[in-house]
Amino acid sequence: MLLAGGVSGFLVLETAPLLAEGEVADWVTAEAQDNAGLVGYVLSFPDCDEVEVSVLECEGPQPDAQTRYTKVVEVSVSGGAVLGNDSGESHQVVALNEHGEFRVRMCVDESDAARPVLLLESWPASAAAPVVVRGSNRAEVVSPRLLLPEAAAGLAAAARIGRDVDGGPDARRLTAQDGVAQSSVVLPGKPERLDGYFEKAHVWTPDLDGFMWWYSWALDGPVAFMRHADHPDRLSGWKGALWTNSHPRDHSPHERVVWWNWLVPADGSARVDDDCQMARKLLTEDTIRTATLTQVPGSPAQTRAEIVHTGLPVEWADDMTAWWTYQLAILADMLKPRQKG
Repeated sequence: MLLAGGVSGFLVLETAPLLAEGEVADWVTAEAQDNAGLVGYVLSFPDCDEVEVSVLECEGPQPDAQTRYTKVVEVSVSGGAVLGNDSGESHQVVALNEHGEFRVRMCVDESDAARPVLLLESWPASAAAPVVVRGSNRAEVVSPRLLLPEAAAGLAAAARIGRDVDGGPDARRLTAQDGVAQSSVVLPGKPERLDGYFEKAHVWTPDLDGFMWWYSWALDGPVAFMRHADHPDRLSGWKGALWTNSHPRDHSPHERVVWWNWLVPADGSARVDDDCQMARKLLTEDTIRTATLTQVPGSPAQTRAEIVHTGLPVEWADDMTAWWTYQLAILADMLKPRQKG
């Protein structure tokens, strides 16, 4: 089918609700609402009069991206999706499904610049971050902490837990809360100097530009949100958030205990909002993260930090171990002495 580029040179993949806002790639922008009241992803085609559009709905698993397309972006949609322009033309991309979550892959072939080809592929999948699979003119600055040896396993583990939190078709069924995650690392400095890093819960994973998670306060405790579309750490999923609170029990001078739980949307909300008014705890009982700091024997300027996280779903024990190992590796890198000059 052919679809005119519109008087403004863009098409809109309309869906609701969005899970991201802002630029995804140099030709795809997520907009919560435009002047016409549309909610969706804006696809820019400024140098052409029309776009050749193909739509492929897949019932099975994710298909492989075809090599002919030079620009490929994947996004998540909920309930259905329609591709349209500002001239009123529109075509169904994903059939309307009130409870359905889908992944849509937008593929562009610009071998004929006057009439580019746009392929829209979709398949059932739980919500996830927009991903630039191929071809973007945007210059990306990657934090070196995303390249640490522990990063790949830690981020993959976070993504698996995030899928469970979002509750999509590929989510695991969570059972007994008797899983334990455990990891440790040697850090420079004395225990009293390092206590502050463990008094509260922190997510130290940076995004592509070096920024970490955004924090708020709700339900009598700090709440951590992932709000950047490109952020690689999906521990809270797209829809949820992390809730934490300092444990009131007495503990040793260098033991820091924090309650942990995951928040998910309540009452049909699309995602946990910033004030958590439409949120509930995912796990029946709060999990407990204990950080113990002990001086390394014979090394007064070094401390062993050990994390023990109890009360987790057994399905998460290995993944949270990998995630905590990555978090401690980031902290060790943050505290590592740097050469001047």
